[in-house]
Amino acid sequence: MKKLNILKTLLDLFFFFGILSFGAVCIFVMIALFGEEPMNLKVNGKDLMVDNWGARSLLVFWLIAAALFVKAIQLLRRNVKSFVKREIFTDEVVRNFSYIGWCLLISTFVYGVPSFIYRAIVHEKVGLDLEIGSFDSGILSVALALFFMVLSEVFKIAKNLKEENDLTL
Repeated sequence: MKKLNILKTLLDLFFFFGILSFGAVCIFVMIALFGEEPMNLKVNGKDLMVDNWGARSLLVFWLIAAALFVKAIQLLRRNVKSFVKREIFTDEVVRNFSYIGWCLLISTFVYGVPSFIYRAIVHEKVGLDLEIGSFDSGILSVALALFFMVLSEVFKIAKNLKEENDLTL
């Protein structure tokens, strides 16, 4: 139980700072979108000069990806809170694991695909960033999303087995 409480505390902190960061990013994105002056930003280690429609739309996509990631953290927090209350095999837990997977998967593609297209059109440079061993890796994000989807299915099977077991004497 101690590890679960540590996980809950870490997720609470991460979510709190994620919401604060998201709010600040929203303000900067609005300034960049509607400002007259070109703005030079660095997002996730990538330099972006916001001076055309492509860069502005890329910022919007990145904002959507960030919102989906924060939503995934919120859903994970809900599941951990359920685990602390010993409500493990419920429909909500199964559904949340599935939603976490979808949020992470969509977030990865909403971040990666527009970035790829933007680099191809604006910079006329086509390439993939395969960052093996990095937590920002698209491959790791997709794998994590699929893991949560599989976990959802495993919990659904376990929930059904628990219900069948409760019916038998």
